[in-house]
Formats: sequence, C-alpha cells, structure tokens
Amino acid sequence: STLSTDCQLQCPSGLTGPSGGPCSSCPAGKFKIEAGPAGCARGCPANATSPVGSTSMDDCVCNSGFTSDGAATATCTACISGTYKINLGHSLCVSCPAGSISPLASLHPAACVCN
Repeated sequence: STLSTDCQLQCPSGLTGPSGGPCSSCPAGKFKIEAGPAGCARGCPANATSPVGSTSMDDCVCNSGFTSDGAATATCTACISGTYKINLGHSLCVSCPAGSISPLASLHPAACVCN
C-alpha cells in the first residue's frame, strides 16, 4: 500500500487506541472484536463481566451471585433465595445448608442464615 496510515500500528482486538498507538486494553466488562482505532464500545450483558482486554462476547461470564445455562450469550439470572455463588462464571448456584435461607443474588455462604 502507498498510504502511510496502512503502515501504522493498528491496535488488535481487545485493545484500543489511535492509529500509530499507544494501545490500551479494553476495561473489564467491555470487549472489542476488530483491530483498529475503534473504542471498546461493546459490553457484556446485564449481570455479567469479562476480563481486561477481552475480544468477544464469549469472554463474558456471570457475576458472583448470578448464573446462566453456560452460553456466553445467555442471560445471567440472580441466584434464587436459599442459594449463593461465590465465583464469576456460568456455574450453578450452591444451596444453603438445610434449615437456612439467603437473599436473592447472594455471593457467599455467610449470607445463609437460620430460618
């Protein structure tokens, strides 16, 4: 190519910045699919996040206290009362011990209290 802009650094997917650099990683919860100067405008669905520098919706996982059927495009729904989920991801919510209950979207077993 004879265009000088074609020889400049293009930020790869997951990174943003002007042509020629510098490039910086997309923040958590945002992603950028294509190379170039575009911003990290695409975000994960509600109640989900992604690691810094993510390149696609497939990087999105449910927040703690939320679960889904495992698909990246699935809706993350709150753990029901009586369950909790500590980690990020698509794993299932864990039941509170027998005889205890927790609020909706609980993040930790300490949220389970005797009922």
